[in-house]
Amino acid sequence: MGRILVTGGSGFIGTNLIKKLLEQKMEVINVDKVDSKQNVKTVKVDLTKTDFSFLDEIDFDCVVHLAALTNARMCADNKSAFESNVDATFNLLNKLAQKKVKKIIFMSSIVVYSNDPKLPIKEESELDIYHDNYSYTKGVCETICEQFRQKYKMPIITFRLSNVYGPYQSTENYPNLVPQLMLDIIQKNKMEVWNKVPVRDWIFVEDAVDAIIAGLGAPYNGTVNLGTGIGTSVGEVSEILSQISGVELKFLDKAPSPPLKIICDVSRIKKELNWVAKTKVKDGLKQTYDYYKQVLK
Repeated sequence: MGRILVTGGSGFIGTNLIKKLLEQKMEVINVDKVDSKQNVKTVKVDLTKTDFSFLDEIDFDCVVHLAALTNARMCADNKSAFESNVDATFNLLNKLAQKKVKKIIFMSSIVVYSNDPKLPIKEESELDIYHDNYSYTKGVCETICEQFRQKYKMPIITFRLSNVYGPYQSTENYPNLVPQLMLDIIQKNKMEVWNKVPVRDWIFVEDAVDAIIAGLGAPYNGTVNLGTGIGTSVGEVSEILSQISGVELKFLDKAPSPPLKIICDVSRIKKELNWVAKTKVKDGLKQTYDYYKQVLK
């Protein structure tokens, strides 16, 4: 794979990815606005305010593009969402088209799928990118990646990531379910969950990182679902955390947001990348709880 450049490497997935790459004795360069939590060189750049000429001064073989606004609420402002997610991605790929790169990874999301999919969700399933600014920007970026794959024959894998959780996930800036529950458990000694019914395909971040690394070394180019192929309800996740922590759980039974059920078809990623998720939800949540117990206490 050679030398790997990671954009957004100081974030949740990036931190875990760089940690694993360093453990495997890989050479890594981080591109982010802030320093990495890992012992790695960081090129401090705002990707919305650069022409990417700084890449001319860096030698690298592969790129993992993770830098983005990563949920709907962070993308509430249409202009900033488009600049951060779409413009930055297009400008990066446009620059990389001038260089010889062995592999490019783009991180998309299962939010590009319809809210009423036939399960399990295949890569060919119906898309609906108009839920909000976040899903729209991810959908547009996917078409940009396809354009560069087709026009410039660039080696790009697009991962449609399911509900990822694990160490280093932020409890700030609109936290997702798992870090929000961790915050409530450890700092408030309580758990209140809106609704137990929704089912999601929860993937532990270490498994997601292993898939990215597998993608870097694979000949495949195209789009794949990145999930476990197993659905677990919000209620089950909450009950596991209640058992692990000993904190009492209360369901508020408020109306859930669609979609009610998401389970990914993972046959393509198994075939093309020779990868399967290894971590059971209970084991991943225990590792995640142990991490947050240290950092939030």
